[in-house]
Amino acid sequence: SDLTTGISSCMSKAFDTAFDGAAECVGQIIGFIFGPLMIFLGPVMVLISLGIIALLSYTFFIIVLPMLAPQGIISGDGILHISIVLGILMNVLYNYYMCCMVKNVDVGPKYDAVVKNLALATGFAYPETDKDVEQFRLDYARTMKERARKKREDENAARKDRCEVNEWPDVDHKSQATALRRRPSGNTNNDASGMSSINAKTTPAPRPSRIPPWMLLEPQEWGYCTKSNKPKPPRSHYDAVTKCLILNMDHYCPWTFNAVGYFNYRYFVTFILHVFLGMIYALCIGYAPFYNRSGPLYDKQIQLSRDAGHPATQHMIPFVPTPEERLTLVVTYVLVILTFLGVGFLFWFHLHLVLSAQTTIEERGNKERRRQAERDGKEWNNPYSVGWKQNWKLVFGSRHPLLAIWPSSREPEFLPLPINGKLVRRGRHTFARNMRESAV
Repeated sequence: SDLTTGISSCMSKAFDTAFDGAAECVGQIIGFIFGPLMIFLGPVMVLISLGIIALLSYTFFIIVLPMLAPQGIISGDGILHISIVLGILMNVLYNYYMCCMVKNVDVGPKYDAVVKNLALATGFAYPETDKDVEQFRLDYARTMKERARKKREDENAARKDRCEVNEWPDVDHKSQATALRRRPSGNTNNDASGMSSINAKTTPAPRPSRIPPWMLLEPQEWGYCTKSNKPKPPRSHYDAVTKCLILNMDHYCPWTFNAVGYFNYRYFVTFILHVFLGMIYALCIGYAPFYNRSGPLYDKQIQLSRDAGHPATQHMIPFVPTPEERLTLVVTYVLVILTFLGVGFLFWFHLHLVLSAQTTIEERGNKERRRQAERDGKEWNNPYSVGWKQNWKLVFGSRHPLLAIWPSSREPEFLPLPINGKLVRRGRHTFARNMRESAV
């Protein structure tokens, strides 16, 4: 019925709001407790990552490859599989190294060049002196205070309107009468106040939430970072671990001991892409040896080796491991399955972010914006999205997609956000021409 649908919709929205609030609280607690520990755990996580890569490589070259190419590594099958593994391994190691080493610091000529170009593109008068910075900070604080007050007033007004409504929208009189008959006997009056009471229960308004200051800014509007005491470019956030203001910050990754943002996001996505492809390949070539780790074929191979007079079990049956290889094979294959599931989910999530022009931080904020727009009966669209093809170019550049994911040390080709619905290239020689084109 319409009543049941309305109640389900309200419960779903209430659950989403509660879940996001709990997630924010847990995230703050984790950040407070474990944030400082990341400085010490980072190198350990990097060593663990390299250890996993080494274990997978060892299992392939020492255990699995002889099963795939019994004629030798210089045979056709051996060269084919070695080429595939080396190609994936080269991409994984290179992009992992770059993701770890390319820093998103808020100082230096590289950062300054991007920020100054972005300020010019967005029409922002970047403060040059300490006095100008202080004046901008005061103006920003006043603006945010006023916008936060206006936001609270709008939310309170919306809550009041929802609580005072006297009719049930999208619910027919038959459903209303049925609901009234099901009320407790001690409260059976059918007056308007009773109707409003039921309606208030079936359409609960969400409590006003604390809106981060960056969600009160316009898409191309600059803010002020109170942690770094610098003007805050659009889409940038302060990272509590690296103590830097990060352009297009996505998240802090303990596995790379680095913050993932504007300058190394392409390396991060390309890294998890090739890890995901490597796990698919490992699942395929390792399934038969893993399946034959026990059973009739495994027992038969042991018996055949004994009958042939070998002191240790030999490879007598294709794709059947020996007792010495079994433990390593099992541990590696289980690790492959877990990595495939974890990195697979991570890759598809970040592919969605790339094609929709979002960061992990923005994706969460955009959910709240979309819910707010739905409550107001409006439609919300991501202001940074210029179509999935252009969104891809914003991260990977204008090269062919197959070449864009190949190892390269090139820096981002475009500014961190589109201007007037178009991507703007970086660089002193091309910036003015791109600005003229974007204004057309």
